[in-house]
Amino acid sequence: MSQISNSITNSILNWINTSVQNKKGKRDNLGRLKCTLTPFYKWFGITLFFLISLLIILIPKNSDSDFYIAFSLFVFFGGISLILVLTYFRLNFVMDDKQINSRNFFYSSEILRWEEVKSIKFNHFSTSIIFKNKNGKKVKAHAHLHGISEILEMIEKKKGLTKQDIKFPY
Repeated sequence: MSQISNSITNSILNWINTSVQNKKGKRDNLGRLKCTLTPFYKWFGITLFFLISLLIILIPKNSDSDFYIAFSLFVFFGGISLILVLTYFRLNFVMDDKQINSRNFFYSSEILRWEEVKSIKFNHFSTSIIFKNKNGKKVKAHAHLHGISEILEMIEKKKGLTKQDIKFPY
């Protein structure tokens, strides 16, 4: 059973990664590249919320313990679905020839100028490209952003680093 769920998870993640590679970011009036997360996060979160809600409604609650189990499931999976939907709407990455800017889940925004960037590496745990300056200030670009291929091209143009150099796996 574990192998089946691992296969399904890997297939879904592989599908997301390959589909995102082909998507381009959008340019604004100033020529900046604006990248957003793939809509999979939003739709998976919404679907998960409705499925768990339906499951909670359909589970017979014969005792108090049944109610607490159903409530716990709803809080856990409802929380995950909320995090997925909010991540889709809140995560943002903008770049141009002069600077890179990212906004995280908590609306905290970080800006680095290209000449300040001292290291660029891919973090497998957060699935993000991490741009760092000499003081440790970080800007992150998630691997599932529409426009990730354009971000990688800009990294190669500005810093001379390829996907292999920063250990980008997709």
